[in-house]
Amino acid sequence: KDISEILKDADALFQGMNEALNGATDEDLVGRSIMVHQRNRGWDEPRTVQNLLEGLFARHWREHLGQITEVRDSLGF
Repeated sequence: KDISEILKDADALFQGMNEALNGATDEDLVGRSIMVHQRNRGWDEPRTVQNLLEGLFARHWREHLGQITEVRDSLGF
């Protein structure tokens, strides 16, 4: 994919997240949990929606943004 396709995919992802979370209350985010299956690490555990959002987007995606910056820099963008 080229940069414009990647940006389009990222925009679609965040738009979908925004639509999914638009009607959520604080109680929805803190009070509900789902089971997370880490097959590559061999464990399962319940996590709250808030924990997932913080973990995936505040930490995990930040790491990917750093990787994207490195790729951009190496390509001279």
